[in-house]
Amino acid sequence: MNKGYEIIDLPVVNLDTGKEIGDVKDVVFDSNEEIIVGVIVEGTSFFEGDRMIPYDKVYGLGDDAITIEDESALCELDNAKDYLIGNTGNVIGSKVVTDDGKELGIIEDIILNPDNGNINSYEITDGLVHDILDGRGLLSVSNELKYGEDVVVVSNLNDYQELNNQQSIKEE
Repeated sequence: MNKGYEIIDLPVVNLDTGKEIGDVKDVVFDSNEEIIVGVIVEGTSFFEGDRMIPYDKVYGLGDDAITIEDESALCELDNAKDYLIGNTGNVIGSKVVTDDGKELGIIEDIILNPDNGNINSYEITDGLVHDILDGRGLLSVSNELKYGEDVVVVSNLNDYQELNNQQSIKEE
C-alpha cells in the first residue's frame, strides 16, 4: 500500500526513451468513486506547463519512481477533480465525526492500492501530541461514510482503528 503523499516528488520515467520526464507534483483523486484518477507531472520548463498522467496509463508505481510506456500517457490537466494538496473542497483536511457526535480527527492522507488506484483507507490525525503519544488512526473506506462539505461522517466505528506508532501502513 502507498500513501498519497509518498507519490509526490517521485520521478516519472518514460520506458520508451529511458528519460525522466519530470516529478509528480500532485495526486488527482475522485473522493466520490474513492479512486486515484491520475498524477500531475510538473512541467520541466517555463514553456511547458504541468500535465496529467491518467492512472490507467501508469505502467508502474514503485517506491522510487513512476513509469509510463511512452509520452502518449501524458494529457492536459483535469480541473474537475480534487487534488491531494492543490484544490480546495477535497477530502484531505476534512474533519471526521461519528454519527453520534464524536470527533475522530482530520484526514491527513489517503492509503491506496497501487495495482488499481483504489483508495483503501484514510489516515486520521488528532493533532501532533496525540499522534506522537498514541499514533494516528486509520479509517477504512466504506459505503457507511458520508462526505459532506465540511466533515466526513462515520456511521460504523468498526471501520476505524488506531495505529500503534511503531506499526507501518506498508506492513498491513
